[in-house]
Amino acid sequence: TPTPVLAVTGGGLSLALHAPIFGALILMAWPSYGPDPSDGSYLVNRLAYKDRLPAPGQWVWLDGSTTGIQSAVKVVAVQGQEVELNGTRCLVDGVETDFKVSSGGRRWKFRVPSNHVLVDTGSSAHLGDLRSPFALVEIDHVAGRVWARCTPFWERGLL
Repeated sequence: TPTPVLAVTGGGLSLALHAPIFGALILMAWPSYGPDPSDGSYLVNRLAYKDRLPAPGQWVWLDGSTTGIQSAVKVVAVQGQEVELNGTRCLVDGVETDFKVSSGGRRWKFRVPSNHVLVDTGSSAHLGDLRSPFALVEIDHVAGRVWARCTPFWERGLL
């Protein structure tokens, strides 16, 4: 009878058409959650940094494997850039950023090591007992670029 043949053909065509789209969505809009469910969920493009590095100001997802941070954080500086913490200001390569810090009156000046990024831990609400507003993270622990916040409903939006 033609009904089973049509059903199998329809199922095969559906799979052939939808599988590539589903695969692309999994890689470019992977839902990621931090350790605290109240922190919300994000959509992460896991292909964003396969062939390039994050740029300052971008939101990235840290995998938490060694850093202890599994969350969306904002990149302050990338490898080779000079960072200066001067009272309440943060300068990257001599240019003032929008990141405000309290360094306790101390002045810090350092260069971000190769294969690392400096992230703003204050940009995420629940990061445990970190005492510094910033953290140096190896590039290998950046899982992808965060491009949207999904939950809670009233805080949804593009980042």
